[in-house]
Amino acid sequence: FLYSSCSNSAYDADNFYPSKYHKIMLLKQYGKQTYDLATVQTDYQDTMVVYKAGSNPGLTADVNFQVLDQATIDAQYNEVEGMDYRVVPQEDYEFNSGSEVKFESGETGKNFVMTIHADKVYAFMQNSQNVTSKTKFVLPVKMTSANDTINSDMGYSFKILNVQQPLISLPGNSYNAFTYET
Repeated sequence: FLYSSCSNSAYDADNFYPSKYHKIMLLKQYGKQTYDLATVQTDYQDTMVVYKAGSNPGLTADVNFQVLDQATIDAQYNEVEGMDYRVVPQEDYEFNSGSEVKFESGETGKNFVMTIHADKVYAFMQNSQNVTSKTKFVLPVKMTSANDTINSDMGYSFKILNVQQPLISLPGNSYNAFTYET
């Protein structure tokens, strides 16, 4: 697809593409992702790369991140997929620098960092009732913006959290105590 334009023409790039396509925000890694965590790694740092694309990515942009609530997950996923996704509580994660990411002119990519508290997620999992083979604990993060277009397929990260407590075992059936003399 090739186009050309004259200065101040009705056919220049700003007029050729609708304004909603001037800036399109998206995540590098999007969709469903499984995270295998352990309780010994209490604060897991998760970095999401946010891109600004479109016909004029040189414009400024502002996006916000939010975690979808359980009612939304029930309607959009559980009822449709026949699953039992459960959103972890707000105290089990945090957005390290707040929920907003601002892009200045010329910036086309930024990191959004959040912390997942694996030990708290594990406690929530252990205290949950009616857990079945269809139950999965999730952190569904969605990008939103009042002024900028979010790619509908690439604007969310549906984090499925598997948190395990490590097991330490010794070979054999017994443990022999060792005495050290100094």
